[in-house]
Amino acid sequence: MGTVIDPDEAFRLCNCFRIGPTDDPRDLLCYSEGVLGALSDSQDLQCQARINKTMPRKMREQQEAFARMSKACAVGNTYVGPRGGLNEIRTIVDRAKCIMVESEKLRKD
Repeated sequence: MGTVIDPDEAFRLCNCFRIGPTDDPRDLLCYSEGVLGALSDSQDLQCQARINKTMPRKMREQQEAFARMSKACAVGNTYVGPRGGLNEIRTIVDRAKCIMVESEKLRKD
């Protein structure tokens, strides 16, 4: 959820990238002048005008990589930690540790 810092500018024009299969707010990543951070789904609906942009290749690759890491690091899964031990993912902290390990693997590739 973005934080409105300039109510006069916020939501007048939103720039959006499609990150899912539709133009539904849940499938868009939008931002607007006057708002700090990405817009939430309910904030997307406040946009008076929208420019849909093609996601740059590098941004798309990073988004896809994070989606894969998030799925691999879901609660109930296990991962091999940095010291080689098998760790069960039970909490948000475990998920964060798993994502750190997975992102390090990507950097090495």
